[in-house]
Amino acid sequence: MHQKQIRGDESSRMSVLDGPMDKAAKALASIEEEREETIRLSRAVIRLSKSAIHAIHTGCDPSEDLASMRERIGSIISAARDPSVLSSGPVQDCMCEYSEAVILDSIVSGSPVPDHESLRVSPSAWVLGACDCEGELRRMVMSKLMEGDLEGARRMFALMEDVHERIMMLDVADPVAPVRRKQDIARGIMDRTRSDMLNAVLSYRKRKPMAAVPNDRRRGQACGPASSSGRSSSFGAGPSLANSRISPGWQSRTSQMASSVESLMALTFPVLSLERLTLVIPTLLESSTRVIFLSSMTRSKRMIIGILTPCPGPLPAERTRA
Repeated sequence: MHQKQIRGDESSRMSVLDGPMDKAAKALASIEEEREETIRLSRAVIRLSKSAIHAIHTGCDPSEDLASMRERIGSIISAARDPSVLSSGPVQDCMCEYSEAVILDSIVSGSPVPDHESLRVSPSAWVLGACDCEGELRRMVMSKLMEGDLEGARRMFALMEDVHERIMMLDVADPVAPVRRKQDIARGIMDRTRSDMLNAVLSYRKRKPMAAVPNDRRRGQACGPASSSGRSSSFGAGPSLANSRISPGWQSRTSQMASSVESLMALTFPVLSLERLTLVIPTLLESSTRVIFLSSMTRSKRMIIGILTPCPGPLPAERTRA
């Protein structure tokens, strides 16, 4: 009799939980449906964000993609009635991508950047999207440099520096938003971009003086008058005339000292460096000349420079007989 009473009490307790349990189960099922719907919409937003950013890089109009993203963000907010769904990872990721596309388009086009309230996104998603814009601005800088548009690269780099300065001023705790990790990434991106810009500017400054030099001077035409027969002898017409055909850097009006040769290196082709001379062999010939073999940096060919000098003494007998 006592056991039957206990069983009756247990059945009454279970029946008391039936109503609340069913209600909670229905609420969880509704949250699951909201989650599935928001995940589907979030994936669509991320795809549209990639398309919009690509359109911005290529100079196309991203307004259609941005409008589609705005519409889907509204659908996500309407579908996510539960706060846990709205703060879930997929929803925050798509809001971050949406914010990045809108902010990047505003920066590049020069229009005012909308805040997180006007975009209907969370503050953390807006800030993270702004941080991601720095990487896209670097891509634009590199594209301008590859096209040879140094001024355009400078304009993009100025915008990038402005965004970087604002990002590095943020001080947010990691549980609120992972901004510190984004700051570390942004710091590395900015350092690499500064290095690329510096190399591009230095390369441009090196090419600019060479472009101002006339082509005939770069070809080394200043090598003295030709002989009356139209052809220069081996060494009789002077060392500069004899070697002008071989060495464009041999100038008839310049003494061939080490400092003079180095000052003319910008006019020679191939370029020679005094530090790269691999073989210097003085040889006494019958014409009292000294033959020096020089090897170019490219190792493409060897050229002979003859310098008329007084013979220091009588030639060896075997060389005379030869």
